[in-house]
Amino acid sequence: MISLILKQLKNSLKKKIVKGFTTNPSLIRKAGAKNYLNYCRKILQASNSKPVSLEVFADNYSEMKQQALKLDKLGKKCLRKNSNL
Repeated sequence: MISLILKQLKNSLKKKIVKGFTTNPSLIRKAGAKNYLNYCRKILQASNSKPVSLEVFADNYSEMKQQALKLDKLGKKCLRKNSNL
């Protein structure tokens, strides 16, 4: 399933209208990912330098901040989303 999701992402890169990608923890879990951070890395690698919007999934501020900082370190094309930070 994971390779299918990444294949779909790569196929969408062929469309000039696609300017970036967005996902969330629920979609990543449905894709069968065992490790959220590793899967986010795979998405970023497959995105071919297009921006990717990722979300933190923690419920409290301290954990949300830690997750956001980890996502932020994944690269310049990674946009982390969280309405509480």
